[in-house]
Amino acid sequence: MAAYHSLKTLAILALALAFCVQGTLGTIACQNLNKDSCAFAVSSSGKRCVLEKRVKRSGDEAYTCSTSEIEADKLKDWIETDKCIEACGLERDVLGISSDSLLEPRFTQKLCSPQCYGSCPNIVDLYFSLAAGEGVYLPKLCEAVQGANSRREMAEIKSSGFVAHGPVSGVALPVNLKTLAILALALAFYVQGTLGTIACENLNKDSCAFAVSSSGKRCVLEKRVKRSGEEAYTCSTSEIEADKLKDWIETDKCIEACGLERDVLGISSDSLLEPRFTQKLCSPQCYGSCPNVVDLYFSLAAGEGVYLPKLCEAVHGANSRREMVEIKSSGFVAPRPVSGVALPMKSMVAPMVAPAMPPY
Repeated sequence: MAAYHSLKTLAILALALAFCVQGTLGTIACQNLNKDSCAFAVSSSGKRCVLEKRVKRSGDEAYTCSTSEIEADKLKDWIETDKCIEACGLERDVLGISSDSLLEPRFTQKLCSPQCYGSCPNIVDLYFSLAAGEGVYLPKLCEAVQGANSRREMAEIKSSGFVAHGPVSGVALPVNLKTLAILALALAFYVQGTLGTIACENLNKDSCAFAVSSSGKRCVLEKRVKRSGEEAYTCSTSEIEADKLKDWIETDKCIEACGLERDVLGISSDSLLEPRFTQKLCSPQCYGSCPNVVDLYFSLAAGEGVYLPKLCEAVHGANSRREMVEIKSSGFVAPRPVSGVALPMKSMVAPMVAPAMPPY
């Protein structure tokens, strides 16, 4: 019996010591941590530590650890383990606190792996909060990492660009309003259900324009006049490829939100000359919720030497009308596909990274 109680006492002592291991340094103050323990640490107040670097007059680099205004969720006195640093694809000497890492597919794969996501609550809590600050729900993001569209999902995350500097009393993290629409972009890939294999030639007048076939090439609506004088519409496959989009029929909601029409012919940048259209395109309802339309016009604008996010800034600025006039239309209307014949260089859509969000 005595032996039983002795073993029980030893077990309790072991448990107690386990809880104390994390706090063997006593109360953690960020200012007392060095370069190798600062990043990803949590102070006794529950606020996260941030590693900073400055260059002395002598040219030498000096590292300091400061207390940020970012609070961990029910975590205190925490020094991250080497095991989690490695499992989550992090580094000890990372500066500041930023969501930039979420733009890197390799990092997100590490973050969402069982070794990190299931074993490193401090790191998961940090990036859950950083992702939420961008309007992204981390579990959904991790679903995307495991899916076919993970690369595009990563590209569509716009970083807040925030790097925490020294503590500023009473100042919270800046919120980047441009990124609030990211969640809609990320979730759009799930909301837009797969309709099966889409062949442009099988689509009718009401579903052809802005559709993307199963091959990833965009569909184009064409009109011809029969000898009888009647008009006939056909849907063909263009040589323009969408960026990581397939089997896509655009929704009525996006058609309306972006100021488009179902029966638009061809694929042209002419619409970018119309101020009313660009205002619709750059609105939160379109730019933040309709990735297929944004991808198309991002590429069309790029073909004209115009960066769509800058154009959207102009739409909301004083020089918007002048910016619109300065855009030259390619005038390209996609003809029927001709085997072995490439599109004219001016009309060709170069592969681009996913567009940034316009400021509002």
